[in-house]
Amino acid sequence: MTLAVVTALAVLAVMMATYLMFRVVGTRRHSLLLTAEEKARWDATVVPKIGKPLVVASLVGTLTSLATAYLFFIGTSKVFGYWILVCPISIFTGGFVTNWITKRVLANSSLRTRITGSTQQSGVIARLFWSREPAGVRVARIVKWISVLSMTGVIWLEFALFGDVLGLLLGIQSIPLRAAICALATIVVTDFTLRFGLRGFIFADAFHSPLLVAAAIVLVVATVVQFLSGSGQSFDSHTLQTLVAPIVDSTSGMLFVAHVLVLNAFLVVFTEAHWLRLWVLTDRPVISRQLLGTAFTASIWLILSICGLIAFSMTQEIGEGAVVALLKVFAESGILVVTVFWLGAAAALFSTADTQIYGLLLVSQFNPGTGVVSDRPFSSMRPLSYALVAGALFFAAYWIVRASPVPFEKIIFIIIPFTLNLMPAFFALLIGRVPSATLLLLTLTGYSVCAGIGFAQPTNQFTMTLLASLVPVAVSPFVLVTRRSESSDVNS
Repeated sequence: MTLAVVTALAVLAVMMATYLMFRVVGTRRHSLLLTAEEKARWDATVVPKIGKPLVVASLVGTLTSLATAYLFFIGTSKVFGYWILVCPISIFTGGFVTNWITKRVLANSSLRTRITGSTQQSGVIARLFWSREPAGVRVARIVKWISVLSMTGVIWLEFALFGDVLGLLLGIQSIPLRAAICALATIVVTDFTLRFGLRGFIFADAFHSPLLVAAAIVLVVATVVQFLSGSGQSFDSHTLQTLVAPIVDSTSGMLFVAHVLVLNAFLVVFTEAHWLRLWVLTDRPVISRQLLGTAFTASIWLILSICGLIAFSMTQEIGEGAVVALLKVFAESGILVVTVFWLGAAAALFSTADTQIYGLLLVSQFNPGTGVVSDRPFSSMRPLSYALVAGALFFAAYWIVRASPVPFEKIIFIIIPFTLNLMPAFFALLIGRVPSATLLLLTLTGYSVCAGIGFAQPTNQFTMTLLASLVPVAVSPFVLVTRRSESSDVNS
């Protein structure tokens, strides 16, 4: 009972603190979009003073999500053993790729006009590929739906794993009851985000990110201390080799490395959050603080990976089961570490979900036919209604997925890299070719086939699931045979 109470209080504390943060800086808006006057005022007051630290906080908070970092590294690091270290290394080097692509886009005057204007459609990826020609409309429509599906998947994954771990820790074996936890968290975070808008979650990240860093440090220290005191051994070479030995075979390990190198190279620049951040905080702070943000993120990922490698030796569990077992071990020594874990977990949930929810609503209002985002008055949106619908849909999705034999690790490997399907379109922009709807559809088809085969494979086989992320790499060279872009084709 004590464990349940501590868990509930820690999660509620972060929710209440976030709500207060939203109330203070995220004033109730009358419509979805910022007006040109509001954007100009923001650029003149907020960005010059605190734009750079907000960039770092936003990067750390968005990339260190609950599902794909906080829980993934603690629960799954042992599966890939020493291969897991490619994750923190590649997310840092991915900052160089992000800056290079961003600078190339901004160097093109027509593209720069599309993404740096005073209107908020400038923060939507599909806007980069839009033109008045039918071909440009088709590409923009496909890009929009790739983003919509990707963000929906990421949001669901965050709340699903939150419901999973919290439910299991509280001893709830019933899938419908865990689905209810997933739905309740969805409703709360969605309602908060829609009520207080972009300004609210931008500042909230400045609260969540330090909490994430502190929680990660406490967790790894506590895990090391618990391991040494419980096993009565020191870190000699044999112990180290045992801790970092992977469970998967070498083939899967090398595929994992290839998957991660491709994913983390483009994880930031192919997602809506980057282009929204670029519009909100302007290009100079974003580009100048990109590497610092990814360096902080890499440090947190490294700490969580070490925690996960050691945790397996203490629990002999992987996945969500490893996280729950580790928390129970900590609970035997007191409630402090468990409390810190849930403070960090709730911060990770909010920091990723709020950005994705706002981005999803924004992109869903983008009209590929006109190239603009339709503004929506809040009086017609009813945030709580949206939140309740999202909660009901995620409740059903959780129940269906949990009733299937597909492990969450495979779902993560398909959902998170989904935006890689934009690679042929971005490659075309960078080399002066016209983006092709056909190549985008070909990429999506190959990706889906690999995902389907991967889900049908046994639980411990990740070959086809990991190969899915390499499909966009295989298709992108075909951009070279598409027609060249002409200046008259670009309509800003």
